[in-house]
Amino acid sequence: MRGNFLRRVIPHGILLIYIGLILFPLGWTLNSSFKTNKEIITSPWSFPDQLSLSNYWNAWSGGHVGHYFMNS
Repeated sequence: MRGNFLRRVIPHGILLIYIGLILFPLGWTLNSSFKTNKEIITSPWSFPDQLSLSNYWNAWSGGHVGHYFMNS
């Protein structure tokens, strides 16, 4: 009975750790994408003071992301 329980718990624990390793950097990247350059440097672990879409606008217009979408 105990062996059967461990065979179910250990893979689930490994999957939970794996999910955390994937979602943490993704969440941090999404959180940082709304920050200004100063906020990223001064407080990388905090939430942004206000949601700013200027980074997305700069990437779309200055980085030509729209052109890359059309090419792929």
